[in-house]
Amino acid sequence: FRIVMAPWSTGIEWKTVGVYDQEKAAPLDSMLRIAEARGMHIQLAIDVSLGFDGIKSWDAEHPYTQFLKPGQTVSDLLKDSAAIAAFSEYFRYVHARWINDPTVVNIEMMCEIFHWEGYEDHRKDFDDFFVMMHKLLRNDLGDSLHLLSCSQIEGNLITGFRSDGMDYVDLHHYSNNYST
Repeated sequence: FRIVMAPWSTGIEWKTVGVYDQEKAAPLDSMLRIAEARGMHIQLAIDVSLGFDGIKSWDAEHPYTQFLKPGQTVSDLLKDSAAIAAFSEYFRYVHARWINDPTVVNIEMMCEIFHWEGYEDHRKDFDDFFVMMHKLLRNDLGDSLHLLSCSQIEGNLITGFRSDGMDYVDLHHYSNNYST
């Protein structure tokens, strides 16, 4: 089962970088208790929106936009040391708070990366980011049990599938016209 930490429900870091909203964390705690009672395993998607070009209104409210310089796309944040440090701390917080929950088996770093504004020009930056976060999980946090993933839709899937930083990629398909 996949739980997305969306801004309107469990997006705990939505107003201020480094401030984790406990009122938004409470519903996630409840969902995990329900999942545990039902014997479910959870893929916890910790990022849902930054750069999602179909929903620009979210970007303006996202606290990481403070790291953007004029003319940059949100994908440029993957090269910004302050943004990466902030996201690493967010990842550490999520890991410390929920990774020992018996239902959580996976952390999805980014949802549908193909839609991130600037994705085509920053594929290597995405891969470097995934590798860095994988090292954070495995080396710094000493976690060899949990999986790290991203999700994509059809299109150019090279970044996720070829990344040394991904344990797996889940593919989303949003139409009835599936072709292989």
